[in-house]
Amino acid sequence: MRLMEMLQEGGWGAYLALLVGGLASLLGVLALVLAMAKSRAGFGLAIATLLLGAVAAGVGVFGQLDGQRRTDEALAMVGNAVDVERIHRAGFRESQNAGLVGSLASLAPLLLGAIAALLTARLRTGSQRPQGEVVSSSDEGSARIVMALGFTGLCALGTAGAWVLSHRALPTGTYALDEQDSNGWALASALEELHQRATPEACERLEAALMPYWTAADRRQWPRVMEAIPSTLGGWRKQADRCAAERLDDQTAATSRTLLSSVLLQDAELRARAQATVDRTEQAEQAPQAPPPGAIDVPGRGLPIEGEPVVMGAVDPRVIKKIVHANRGQLRYCYESAAAKQPTLAGMVEVKFIISSNGSVQAANISQSTLQSADLEACLVARVRTWTFPGPKGGGVAIIVLPLQFGAKPD
Repeated sequence: MRLMEMLQEGGWGAYLALLVGGLASLLGVLALVLAMAKSRAGFGLAIATLLLGAVAAGVGVFGQLDGQRRTDEALAMVGNAVDVERIHRAGFRESQNAGLVGSLASLAPLLLGAIAALLTARLRTGSQRPQGEVVSSSDEGSARIVMALGFTGLCALGTAGAWVLSHRALPTGTYALDEQDSNGWALASALEELHQRATPEACERLEAALMPYWTAADRRQWPRVMEAIPSTLGGWRKQADRCAAERLDDQTAATSRTLLSSVLLQDAELRARAQATVDRTEQAEQAPQAPPPGAIDVPGRGLPIEGEPVVMGAVDPRVIKKIVHANRGQLRYCYESAAAKQPTLAGMVEVKFIISSNGSVQAANISQSTLQSADLEACLVARVRTWTFPGPKGGGVAIIVLPLQFGAKPD
């Protein structure tokens, strides 16, 4: 981690520890220079260096403990258990940077001060020999050595203590997720919300949280192949089945079609129910229906009169007409459903759609209409979007404009 990030996360403890450690290092360099010059003044600076090094380590430790205390105080205002665990871990990890900076900042003073203190411990200002050689006193030298070792031990103890405290294991909690595992925390939050209140919105959040773990290109894949989900989130499958079952309760084909391509659908029995609902609806759409009450009972009235499609792209118009004609039953179903509310419904409509390179309908809309029936127009667009055509030759897309006439008497 870069130094600036450590300082920012460590807070005041990290900044102050670095400042004290830097000052101690400067004193240590000066003490070492004096020791090399065999100056007795170097001993006092060496002891000051060691003392300041211990202070730098202590400041880092106190900064870390203060950061953890402030994290605990902040958690009192957080209601969500997942957020509590995540903030707890993040706060403790960030505060550990203060202790880490303290241990690193005291390392240089420890080395410089110890060397300088030991080099100058036996020097004295007593009598000198004729050649100027400095002689030593045994008692005074021993006392200085003991003092040097004592302050070196104090600084070393502070450095080691700050290092150990900064590497203490983080609190685990219920989910024990890595702080950087954003997908895992999102899934944990969705599960926690579902435990508290099972709402459609909570199920939608669970579906969104599961999507990063399902990377299949084919959304109709079965059985679902999920990437590894943390073991502490093992309750996701039960909640996914619960949400899928609730969606199936409305028993509509649209919901079932959506569910068949949803990551929430993990249970084989629920999948069979959804597929059965879709199959029944499609059979009903294809089956002819009686004319709606009040309508002119003309055989074939519900079937559209198909005009010549306008094709812009490398697709054979004859193929387009063939596929449209094969799906006339769906168009009739749309018309007769709308005519049940508007018995005199009739008019012309142009459906414009885009065929993608793989033959699926990429987009569809109504480009022109005299029907004055939003229900019929919406149904036509929805049906056309389910059709499949040959992909345009050479790739790319093709744009089709399909004119249809509804409600006219057959000739």
